Amino acid sequence: MKKGKTVTVVKTDNNNSISDWYEERKQRKLPLFPLVESFGKVKDKIILLNKRSDIVIVDTAGYDSPELRSALQCADLLISPVRPLAATEVNSIIKQAQVLNPKLEARVLFYRCKPNHHKERMELYNYITTWPLIAIGFNR
Repeated sequence: MKKGKTVTVVKTDNNNSISDWYEERKQRKLPLFPLVESFGKVKDKIILLNKRSDIVIVDTAGYDSPELRSALQCADLLISPVRPLAATEVNSIIKQAQVLNPKLEARVLFYRCKPNHHKERMELYNYITTWPLIAIGFNR
């Protein structure tokens, strides 16, 4: 927003984390932007909003959902926190989405990784380095 870009945020899940964050921005008198709700097949709404905004950020639930799959059909970039046990499922969802949307890039941040389990962490690292187009990070 500082560089003159217009931003719209799309809330596609029922938790209030993005709404709470937005309210906190409002209370602190930080710059605001449109916050839009959309559920179900959100692709068309995102495409429409992308025509009006330079950047559209879509907040989806932290699990596989119709909203996530629909958003991935038109997204340029997926940034997602992932638990190590969900790595295979997330990889599968990303690969399916990239068939429909070849321009989709994916970035994942693994969290809740056990720092004292070096062998498990290395096995996970070796597994995910075989993923195409995915940059990785680890966080405890």
